[in-house]
Amino acid sequence: QSPIELGSFFEFTYFLKGMAAINDDVQVNFWIEKEGEKVSTGSDIIYMGSFEEKTEQAKIFLPTSIESGVYQFYVEVYHQAYSARSYRTIEIVVKEGVAYIQFQGMQVLKIIGIIIISIIPAIIEYIKYKKD
Repeated sequence: QSPIELGSFFEFTYFLKGMAAINDDVQVNFWIEKEGEKVSTGSDIIYMGSFEEKTEQAKIFLPTSIESGVYQFYVEVYHQAYSARSYRTIEIVVKEGVAYIQFQGMQVLKIIGIIIISIIPAIIEYIKYKKD
């Protein structure tokens, strides 16, 4: 949500779609970076069932030291040896201790990281299913 007071959290939503019989925890990392340097990070552990879809809400801290500029917002998921990453370019405009976040020209930010988990295991499961 925007605007956000610096030194507080901004909320966002992301979507997970399991493409295999995961039935395990997955780690979701998210961060904001500028010119390759992370300025804020966060992480969730989410249980994903078999071919399950979930929409999750999270928060990430906006430090008081953040300045106006163009940033990248990343959402990345890990499950065992597999990972998938989604990102968007955002612009943060800071005025009088308040951050206004613009996402691809929109005034209000609502990021949905669409992440497909474990594509290779899904293919393996499909091949096994076809053989049966």
